[in-house]
Amino acid sequence: MNLANKDNSVIKNGSEAEKVSTLFDNLMTMDELMAMLKHQYCRRTIYRWIGQGMPNKRIRSRFWFPKNEVILWLERN
Repeated sequence: MNLANKDNSVIKNGSEAEKVSTLFDNLMTMDELMAMLKHQYCRRTIYRWIGQGMPNKRIRSRFWFPKNEVILWLERN
């Protein structure tokens, strides 16, 4: 019985790890965003865009940007 419970917990932990990895697959850091924009804009401009509604997530005081949403936002603005 204990072995079965351990195996199930490993599977649950594995699936949770997959969810986390897929969440971060779509997210970019500030540096990755700047590289995607070919360094045509400075950090100050990106912070201004954040204030204007650019999609972002703040995790532990770092900004993360969902790539697909940012591309759509940039096309609209």
